[in-house]
Amino acid sequence: MTKSETARPGNGQKLLLVEDNKDLRESYSLIIELLNFRPVLAMNAEEALSVLESDHEISLIMTDVVMPGAMSGMDLLSWVKESRPTLPVILMSGYPANEVEFRDRLRVTDRYLTKPFKIDDLSALMKELMHGVDRTGPAS
Repeated sequence: MTKSETARPGNGQKLLLVEDNKDLRESYSLIIELLNFRPVLAMNAEEALSVLESDHEISLIMTDVVMPGAMSGMDLLSWVKESRPTLPVILMSGYPANEVEFRDRLRVTDRYLTKPFKIDDLSALMKELMHGVDRTGPAS
């Protein structure tokens, strides 16, 4: 086993992946599995809300910022802040300028990741967000 295989950040937790691009969604899903999470896939923020309202075992969200539909990734983050305030979110965008625009809207439990990203960078963010904290279940 390599060092990266023994240092996977997940422990079989469910991760909600919100990505409108089918090819990226499939690629990221494989990476998520490699990092020892169980991916739950959503094509847009509206679909993600349905998942979050019914599945309280989601431990982490990775969402694109810019998506078609009525809600953006930032809108999803706003919903999570209100409804599941301890649930961490990784916002992803291929537009580096978005990082500056959104950085001050992130909570301490959120991170921003510019696409394309390295698996090691994603893994490090996941470890940071998941370290020693049980994030399942609805907010109290």
